[in-house]
Amino acid sequence: MPEETLRVIYESRQRKPRQKIRIPRGWTNLKYCLGQKVKQGQIVGIIYHPPGTKRALECGERWTYFVLADDQADEIDSYSQLEIKPINEALV
Repeated sequence: MPEETLRVIYESRQRKPRQKIRIPRGWTNLKYCLGQKVKQGQIVGIIYHPPGTKRALECGERWTYFVLADDQADEIDSYSQLEIKPINEALV
């Protein structure tokens, strides 16, 4: 994919050369990021369902987050962006 059709959504500050995560310009922004701790656990994976795909037609264009409940868990649960609860929201 040509560089001008991508946008950077994350850039590492510790590695050289800096590592970047890029997504196509038409995709919606992520609300949460890899490694972020949320009420349900820690985000360990993310997938996007772009418009026009079978999955997007079934459940809508969206990001799905994969969350590990705790370090001892064997299962990873999936949540839509609307289902994720930030830790600061859990304190309210």
